[in-house]
Amino acid sequence: MPLLRTSMPKTLFSSSCGFKHIDINTVSIEELEFSSSFQLHITHSRPLTALVLYFSCYFDGDVSVVLDTSPESVTTHWFQTVLYLRDIVEVSAGDLVKGEVEFVKSSVV
Repeated sequence: MPLLRTSMPKTLFSSSCGFKHIDINTVSIEELEFSSSFQLHITHSRPLTALVLYFSCYFDGDVSVVLDTSPESVTTHWFQTVLYLRDIVEVSAGDLVKGEVEFVKSSVV
């Protein structure tokens, strides 16, 4: 089960990786169910226990505004989603972690 929480930047040890661009002005409900592959470049050797998901929204207009929910941004009421792994994976600096995420509509209403 994903956990919503604030992740501290000092606990992160990989590059970030975008895996989906959604235009909130034109997206359809069907487009919100998707799978996408990702690659993370590991920067420090340590056990990998979870993946942290976040989003950024860009609002263009007379004044451009960015809503950034990344761990490196100023903490707000928007949290990151933490996906804990079933098994701990030992990784080393320089490793490349590859995977795939799948977003589907919850059966829980």
